[in-house]
Amino acid sequence: MDSLNTIGTDVGAAGSRPAKPGSYFAYIDGLRAVSIIAVVLFHLDSRLLPSGFAGVDVFFVVSGFIISGSLHDRRFAGFFDLFTTFYARRFRRIVPALLFMLIITCALTVLFVPQGFAPSGDLREVASSAFLGFSNIRLAFSTDYFFPRAEYDPFTHTWSLAVEEQFYVIFPLLYLLLTTRRTANAALAILLALCVGSFIYGWFEPRLAINLGFYSSLARFWEIGSGVLLYALLARKGLYRSRPSREIWPLAATGAVLLLAAFVVGAPQSYPVPGALLPVAGALCLIAALHGRMPASVVGKALSSAPMVAIGLVSYSLYLWHWPVFSLFRWTIGFSEAWQKALALLVAVAMTLLSYKVIEKPIRHAASLQAPRRAIPIFLGLIALLWWSGDRMFANVAHVSLSVVNRHRDDWFGPPERQTQAATTCRVAVHAFQLAGAAVENLTPVDCKTSGAHALFAIGDSHAEGYRPMLMAYALRTGAPVTLYVVPCGFPPNLVTVLGDCTAIDAAVFADVEGRARPGDIAFLASLRVPRFRSQWDTIEIDTTAQWREAETRFAPAIDQSSAMLQALAAKGMRIVFELPKPIFRIPLFRCADWFNQSNPACGGGSEFDRAMLLRYRQPVPAFADALKARVDGFSTWDPFPSLCPGEVCSMWRDSRPLFFDGDHVTYLANMLLADNFIASMAALDGEKQPGRGPEAGR
Repeated sequence: MDSLNTIGTDVGAAGSRPAKPGSYFAYIDGLRAVSIIAVVLFHLDSRLLPSGFAGVDVFFVVSGFIISGSLHDRRFAGFFDLFTTFYARRFRRIVPALLFMLIITCALTVLFVPQGFAPSGDLREVASSAFLGFSNIRLAFSTDYFFPRAEYDPFTHTWSLAVEEQFYVIFPLLYLLLTTRRTANAALAILLALCVGSFIYGWFEPRLAINLGFYSSLARFWEIGSGVLLYALLARKGLYRSRPSREIWPLAATGAVLLLAAFVVGAPQSYPVPGALLPVAGALCLIAALHGRMPASVVGKALSSAPMVAIGLVSYSLYLWHWPVFSLFRWTIGFSEAWQKALALLVAVAMTLLSYKVIEKPIRHAASLQAPRRAIPIFLGLIALLWWSGDRMFANVAHVSLSVVNRHRDDWFGPPERQTQAATTCRVAVHAFQLAGAAVENLTPVDCKTSGAHALFAIGDSHAEGYRPMLMAYALRTGAPVTLYVVPCGFPPNLVTVLGDCTAIDAAVFADVEGRARPGDIAFLASLRVPRFRSQWDTIEIDTTAQWREAETRFAPAIDQSSAMLQALAAKGMRIVFELPKPIFRIPLFRCADWFNQSNPACGGGSEFDRAMLLRYRQPVPAFADALKARVDGFSTWDPFPSLCPGEVCSMWRDSRPLFFDGDHVTYLANMLLADNFIASMAALDGEKQPGRGPEAGR
């Protein structure tokens, strides 16, 4: 092939040769230091640097520039030599420290983190995807990066590594085209077009059916690609290597201002497009101003200073370790007090230094791993082995975990449905689908004795979904089908907290119910109807007085809207059953049930509450229900409170077994406790004989 001498890569020469001396640039580590400091400060406390998450965007630009420069002046025997050399270098740089972090984090997560109530869904799946390089895709379909509960997934931060790893798939071919004389100009134009296309895609992605949002590698391509573009432009002009000229200080100052602005005024909802423009532009300006030049300004000298270089050298390990340490502190002793954050930071720094000195640096420079034909198989084997090891840890969580949630899973989540239905031919077939923004499940009894009970349509928010085991019991023991509609706002919507406009979703759900229901069928309405005392994922106390005051202003229009929709169902002969509020507590029990989290500030407030106080607290809701009853035919209420709190003190426990997951969602055990009362109450609506107790009712 023709070589492009201005870039300095001769693809086609015999054998690969290492780069020439002078390939280290101190300011690059300074930029890495700025990036990791911004990211760590943001994750430590977002008030310290409101948009510090933009440090990741700086990392992307630096990565694109440096992975290109790492091949500068190297000679390759052909594309295969280029390909294997690049991947061997990437494996040595990224894989050892990453695997070290992942396997230890898997072990600690299995020991301390309750499974099944994870913020990102199945932690086992997220961990597996982190080993294999697509955690960004898995996370995009589970949790928003900026929601507080994302901080409880110890693997969330691996999304950015996945984005880079996905870029590496095309990089060797892209680099070959950029550094071959015949294709260089076309490749440069193609790369520019791809970057522009990526930016445009990021602009429109939120409107698309498949939206990976913040985690999208397609919408992030332009950030890494811009670093590659800058390298290609400098190399073509012979400006990549060090030279005696001084830095371009106006450009450096501009870059510093842009980065400062990105770290302070960036808006999460604007990322990655157009929000990342500021940090990307700032990083590009600083690289263009400082690369190969002698630092002269305050900015240039600061980035090249010994402290910044030292932080930059360990920035990768610090990025890997700060997040899981912070996350695991949240699951154990807490991460809300200043001393807890300081201690977590110290632990993260200690693990960073251990990783850098024992794992990252020695393996990266190990003579035995320099040859691609040896390095690549070894690292691929390590990835496979440790992925399997981590997965086996999660598979055996019930046997090794220190968490009572994991050890006594059946009380919290119930046994697998295949076990609960294996003892009898009677079973429930489940069919799940989406309806205009609502998650719907048809629970259809198969080979079950019918009792004459009517079909039940359960409508509500996560609290309706929380009754799923009880609804399964209803279907099994009565032989009547159940349809569960989980809607974002609950129903009646927005009584306590305004979550958005769910008018269209509610209309679609009620139209579906009207089209399927028959006279005598039941509409069961279950939702959170009282203000929470505290956020489920942090320690912030909520002003419940203000929330009740605001909620009561919405009661009158909610009664008008809800009564009209419910009366339409009543006109078809349906009965309406309105769930009255359960007891509600301050603490998320699944995070506060173990010896290692008892001192967590999130667990302050205890697991008990005065019964009379809670009855007074919920009083506006029975009054709301009475107003609906006066307008809607066939309207009645079902109250789980007496079954869950029979004494003067309400407890989250019953005989040392949990009734609640968090402050207000009930466990499988509580579902089984409520099932008899619920089925009897539904049967009593028209005098039906109560069905016999099923095998699951005695649990």
